[in-house]
Amino acid sequence: METFTAFWPNSPLHGQISLNKIKCIPYVGTIPGGLRPGMALYFQGVVNPDANEFFINHKLGTKDGDDVAFHFNPRVNKSMVRDSFRNGKWEGPEETQWCPFVRGSAFDIFIVVKADGYEAYVNGQRNCFFKHRMPVEKVTTLHIKGDVFMNTIGYVAVSHLLHDKWIKSDWLCNAAVNGLFLLTLTTNHINEAKSHFTINLKTGQRSVDDIAFHFNPRVGTPSVVRNTFRNGQWQNAEETSGGPFVRGGAFDLFMVVKPEGYEVIVNGYVFCMYWHRMPVESVSAVNIHGDIFMTNFGLIEVSSFCSCAFWQQLWMEAHSLHHPLKIMYMYQF
Repeated sequence: METFTAFWPNSPLHGQISLNKIKCIPYVGTIPGGLRPGMALYFQGVVNPDANEFFINHKLGTKDGDDVAFHFNPRVNKSMVRDSFRNGKWEGPEETQWCPFVRGSAFDIFIVVKADGYEAYVNGQRNCFFKHRMPVEKVTTLHIKGDVFMNTIGYVAVSHLLHDKWIKSDWLCNAAVNGLFLLTLTTNHINEAKSHFTINLKTGQRSVDDIAFHFNPRVGTPSVVRNTFRNGQWQNAEETSGGPFVRGGAFDLFMVVKPEGYEVIVNGYVFCMYWHRMPVESVSAVNIHGDIFMTNFGLIEVSSFCSCAFWQQLWMEAHSLHHPLKIMYMYQF
């Protein structure tokens, strides 16, 4: 278990992020501090090539017969089953005749613990809501079993997720020259009706410093805004209605530094191109701000700029058990 405590400048909020690298399935592990409303759980893994089903149980103890407050049971190519187990008996399943999990495919699951129930997101899309049948405060254990490789479990122990994190990035200048691309692997949870987050590629860490690329998903609108801030003024904004970002959804985001501009890939698909308005060599810092939980940030290297099919394969590789890419720099929050 790796635990990181994150503090956000100019805010009384702070949170503890615990990441657990899973060695094998079945898995039984204690939830640090137990569950409570406002927490979120993150699971990253790969469905077995010959999978039939797997489950994630939120339990009141570690023994086989202990009560299960929330049984999350994907039945691959068939359905999604939710249930609870009390006093040795299943209480009554809720079933959806569709399953988003595909044999041999990578996935992200994000489960938000709310006051009235568990809200689950799969690969950035809302999957289900399961009302509490037992007090969530009594849940102490996770039990994972079935046809799945589970790479990572993450716990976010804050009631409101707000991240304002500076990353000193002297490597970015060389990245553009040498054909590297910027990799940002993220998991996010957005609570408010009109929340947003930003990723700013800047010329310095001061608030007055120029912003070469301002990337701003506005989930409540919804839209995604791109812009540049130079000499104290915003330039002309570019805005796309809609977008791949949803409240509570997990996503992976790649920013490719190309000679002509920044190409943004979300979940393996090209989302937009932002043409350079300032010399990329002047960028020296990255600022991430808003209603988002971010697991890590890094730089990786490729020999050339590649097709959309390459990015989809890269997205799969980033979620696989063995990461074949050359990691230039990785910052884990």
